[in-house]
Amino acid sequence: MQDVRYALRRLRGTPGFSAVALLVLALGIGANTAIFSLINTLYFKKLPVSGSERLVHLYAHRPGRAFRAGFSDAEYESVRVRTHTLSSIAAKTSIAQLHIVLNNVVREVRGDFVSASYFQTLNIGTSRGRFFVPDEDDVGGRNAVAVLGYRLCRELFGNEDRAVGASLKVNGIAVTVVGVAPREFVGDDVGRGADIWLPRAMLGPAGYGCAPADPCNSIELLVARLAAGQSVRTAQADAASTILWSRALDERHEARRELVAAAVAGADLDTREILRPQMQLLGALTAVLLVIACSNLAGLLLARSLTRRREIAVRLSIGATRTRIVRQLLTEGLVLSAVGGAAGLLVSRWVVPMLAGFYNVDSEGFLHSYNFEPDVRVYLYVCAVAGMTGMATAIVPALQSSRQDLAAALKDERGSAGSPRGSRLRHLLVVAQIALSLVLTVSSSLLARSGLTLTRGTHFDPSGVAVLRFRPELARLPGPRAEAFARDAASRLRRVPGVESVGMMIGGEGLVWDWASGPTRAVERPGAARLTVATQDVDDAFFSTLRIPVLSGRTFTAADTSATLRVAVTNETLARAMWPDGDAIGRTVLVDDVPYRIIGTVADVQPPNAQASAAPHLYRAFWQTSADSKTDVRVAVRVAGSPAAALPALRAAIRALDPAVPLGEDMTMSQQMALEYAPVLLARQVTVWCGAIALGLSAMGLYGVLALAMRSRTREIGIRIAIGARPRMILLQFLAQALRLGAAGIAVGIVAAWAATHLIGSWLYGVDTRDAISYIGATAVLTVAVVAAGYLPARRAARVDPILALRSE
Repeated sequence: MQDVRYALRRLRGTPGFSAVALLVLALGIGANTAIFSLINTLYFKKLPVSGSERLVHLYAHRPGRAFRAGFSDAEYESVRVRTHTLSSIAAKTSIAQLHIVLNNVVREVRGDFVSASYFQTLNIGTSRGRFFVPDEDDVGGRNAVAVLGYRLCRELFGNEDRAVGASLKVNGIAVTVVGVAPREFVGDDVGRGADIWLPRAMLGPAGYGCAPADPCNSIELLVARLAAGQSVRTAQADAASTILWSRALDERHEARRELVAAAVAGADLDTREILRPQMQLLGALTAVLLVIACSNLAGLLLARSLTRRREIAVRLSIGATRTRIVRQLLTEGLVLSAVGGAAGLLVSRWVVPMLAGFYNVDSEGFLHSYNFEPDVRVYLYVCAVAGMTGMATAIVPALQSSRQDLAAALKDERGSAGSPRGSRLRHLLVVAQIALSLVLTVSSSLLARSGLTLTRGTHFDPSGVAVLRFRPELARLPGPRAEAFARDAASRLRRVPGVESVGMMIGGEGLVWDWASGPTRAVERPGAARLTVATQDVDDAFFSTLRIPVLSGRTFTAADTSATLRVAVTNETLARAMWPDGDAIGRTVLVDDVPYRIIGTVADVQPPNAQASAAPHLYRAFWQTSADSKTDVRVAVRVAGSPAAALPALRAAIRALDPAVPLGEDMTMSQQMALEYAPVLLARQVTVWCGAIALGLSAMGLYGVLALAMRSRTREIGIRIAIGARPRMILLQFLAQALRLGAAGIAVGIVAAWAATHLIGSWLYGVDTRDAISYIGATAVLTVAVVAAGYLPARRAARVDPILALRSE
């Protein structure tokens, strides 16, 4: 405690040093804490329900594919009846596009179809009303009831009392609200919160079930509670041995399924796998930043130890042991890191909301329910990082301060630069900071250029385009009426003031502009090998609306109907793959064994990242497909002005046709692209900030080394000036030292960046990991920072008054 009190007095007594050191720690620890808060929420945070540590998810996993391969009703029953390690089990299927109509107002929400045991398994109670009873889960469509989420209840009815017993329409079905979930409960999937729950028996009537007598995997996953004394591992073994898999389902999908159990914590397994590379990248970036901060702080402590040589020598001379000195200095370092950790926690509380914005909405416009508030795990992480940082930065200065020549130290009134070994260590720390800063600067430049390519679009123009999606199928419109609705909608949209063109595609095939959109189909040239190709069914205005360049031939016209010859358009990659030595125009291909004539070739749209080659893509004529395919349509609308300002008029034009037809994903194409590529844009933002902070820390470290050198050599500089040395020579000498350290750091950094940037290749679009502009730009920025950091102490050295310098000695 004596050491702690003394350390606090030292911090108060050296406000300049303390402020700089705490700033360094706050930035390094704060950045790492912010990223750990994301990781904690996405991977570890439990549900806010009683006994959440005993909840498990059971997935049907196809190896190498998604975890939510699904269960059949019979498979669920076999686990429910035969397993002994689970005290309760429920079935659940999540649907992202449920459309609710209340008082002629249509809204799109996320909902879960669950068995009656769902809420009992999760051990929660209602805010008002009741949950489902077993009878309501027996017969499809017989009991049209629903439980509302607290937020949706408030939006629709104002309070819970008015909601219970009220009626509303879900996908055209009148349902009665029987209960309202508690305020804090949004489902068992972190991030994929539900707004409404319906009995599992309502899945088919709502339009998502299986055909009669057709076994299918309509149950997305199982939610279970462990029996007393059981673990996730024993539950997985028990459930895997008791489930009766449907051989017909596995044969249909040409891959067997296996049962996987996981604790209900964080996001689901599919989301975790998708986000894992992003979390690894962000964690690596902030770890590098923390290393730079530790190097910087270690340099500050080394420099500070030189100003305390006489104090430490006096302590050692009057009987203090080396162990006692080291303990005191380590305590000072730990106290400093503890205060810095608290500041870092405050920084993270400011940063996390900005990072969370990248996770709150997806490209289809659905809100996510991540809770990034810190918990005990985050506080323990801050303590651990602060403790390790304090030890790592203080141990070398402490050992060096306790090991010195007492006679020389007692004679040295002002403190010198210390031993050559200490100077070399400070120089190495500066070189390491500059090298790591260059790695972050190069990475930030690459990601910034990649983000610019994404948002600007490659071979298409997203500016001035709004996107929408309407689904006549959920308004119970049959195929012919749905096709007529699509024609009328396109006609009405073209008549909206400011609209230049309207392009459409089959809605369930992916986003309008995405190069990977559409289901994969077998495409082959007669007599040649088959290719698996993503396909889109698009109309005659699709390419002109998105401004996709036509390389040869033509695109679709209004004359390409179901009564004419089937035609298709290839992208450049597919044309080159199938006809490397000739023109594709007029050739015939088989698409799922159906012949199509190639009429045109267009440019590759939004090519894949730097680690993948462009993918083949095929476009089919929208109006040549069956009427049943028009029940889900995505639309791109190019307008003369602001697409965001045009959206209300575009919505009104479609709703005027039939207000019951669900309308969603209404946003600008630029917004949708930013949401779809949120991981890349988040990585760009974090990298740019880390690079900027690292650059500042490196410049500060270099400034500290040169300022210390200037201070320790004041007498020498005074003598040199007194005997005729020009101030300009002194200035150039110190600048040369700065440039030598900078050049060494940049050289090491270029090699390190060359080796490390391939790790971010999957995040780069339209730019190569060896991009010369990024390397040259980063080197130039570091050089400017080095010159700026070296100039101030160099100018001060050149202005030393020789009379005052010699008199002070």
